[in-house]
Amino acid sequence: QSAEAMGYREALSTARSAHDELRRNLQANEARLSDIEKRQIIARINATEREFRREEEERSRSAVDGATYRHTAMLSYARYLAGAAGASAHGQEKHSERAAFRLLALWFSPVVAALVSRCQAAARSGGVAPPTDPLPPDVAEVLDQVPTHRILPIMPQLVVRLGTATLDAASDAALVKTVTRVAAAHPQSCVWLVLALANGARFAEGEKTVHTSDARKIQAASGVLKTLRHMPAVAPTLEQQVQLAEAYLELAFQPADRKAKSFRLGPHAKLVAAKRLKHVVNPTGRPGCLDTVHEFRQGFDLVGGVNAPKVLHMTT
Repeated sequence: QSAEAMGYREALSTARSAHDELRRNLQANEARLSDIEKRQIIARINATEREFRREEEERSRSAVDGATYRHTAMLSYARYLAGAAGASAHGQEKHSERAAFRLLALWFSPVVAALVSRCQAAARSGGVAPPTDPLPPDVAEVLDQVPTHRILPIMPQLVVRLGTATLDAASDAALVKTVTRVAAAHPQSCVWLVLALANGARFAEGEKTVHTSDARKIQAASGVLKTLRHMPAVAPTLEQQVQLAEAYLELAFQPADRKAKSFRLGPHAKLVAAKRLKHVVNPTGRPGCLDTVHEFRQGFDLVGGVNAPKVLHMTT
């Protein structure tokens, strides 16, 4: 909000207070005022009320224009992203990442609630209100046609908004549908994001923390994982990713003496059991190769520092 807009609203609030004060004075002192004084006060009240009506009409027109722009822009960005799947890198793909982030910003814009209330007021006064849904139905329909690889850049932002309490039902359903669709097409990139959110309430036993967990978000992420488990093409990968995530969590929760540099894990450690995970690709593998996890060394090293990170040794 600009300083100019804030100053204008403050002046308008002051004018409204003066208007209300005039009305109160007229009612309280009507018997003692002359006809001329009454007419003067009533004229000032009427002039102020006309100014207020013009201001409200201008705000309504501005809101309708803003909502119309937002809807048109979202639809245009979605259509651009859903364009020819075979477009060259110098064509459709050139600006797809920018378009995805612009669509994301408009979808979850904090000004949507204000636009909705003002456009509804405009409709009640006889105007035509444009779509004010956070994700208008026609935009959601086009979004379903966007190739999944074009949504990948904004997946972290989409996943983190799962289960947000302020989302309306239609927008929440579209968000879950989009996250599930992209995660099913790119499990190696996206499932880890959903797993991180689903495990958001897990801490080491006895660990003292000031963090609070959002149960709605955890439930939403768990729902996406449940859907993915019923997809035959994704289930094997997801099962091994969950196995590896459980092993990493167990290792993260394991206390370690900072004075020592190497530790050996017991034979029943989950990391030791994480072997031949042929569906889990090593993201730090050789360029051009899809190295999968074969096994981990039965131990880890500490490199020191404030957080004392644990170093694993993996064979691919």
